[in-house]
Amino acid sequence: MKTIVAIGTSHSTKTYSPSYTKALETVGTVKNLAAHGHGIDTYFPRVMSQLAVPNKIFIIEAPHHTRYTEFMNEKGYTPFSYSKEEFWTEKEYMHYLAFYSKTILLAENEYEPEIRSSRNDLKALQRVKVLANEKLELEDNIIKCAALDGWLKNNGHEVYWWTANNILLHSYPYPFDCILNKPLFEYFPDKKLYSDGYHLDDEHFGPFVEEFFLQKLNNA
Repeated sequence: MKTIVAIGTSHSTKTYSPSYTKALETVGTVKNLAAHGHGIDTYFPRVMSQLAVPNKIFIIEAPHHTRYTEFMNEKGYTPFSYSKEEFWTEKEYMHYLAFYSKTILLAENEYEPEIRSSRNDLKALQRVKVLANEKLELEDNIIKCAALDGWLKNNGHEVYWWTANNILLHSYPYPFDCILNKPLFEYFPDKKLYSDGYHLDDEHFGPFVEEFFLQKLNNA
């Protein structure tokens, strides 16, 4: 059996896409290290947790934009947990990490009580307008994906990519091995298929995974 490691944002989690993991399990043993809200900066410790044993297959969702991570609850943290598998698979990160972007902070009730007081301070960021070169920010994001791709391959792993809405994955001059020919959202333009307005409903994503993702894996 193949060992498959899934890394991504909320689009790859069992919460929003349970059929994604179930479909992959028909091909091999699956370790799902997807994390709600957290972007490319946390992909590196997630990958690090899997490097010890070679010959794994990584399926990685390239995130759309940089999401900034705040590190919380220092007193309760055990050193070197950040790059352990359980930190991500058991959602331990919810005790120690909070993310924000230029437009959104996760609701307070998404986090453990011990870090909620710290998150109240972060809400002040929503009152600050941040100006940025978004094109450059996205390019920085995809360059880090390329670095991860090379790092994993040099450590004896197979790597396949997909994205919900990062068009740079398909246009950047680096040979990503992409499962899809375009971002997922472009296959499903009807907004009625996203019950929460952002995540494709699992009833549509599940059959799509079986058609495209499994075909890629079976040919690997």
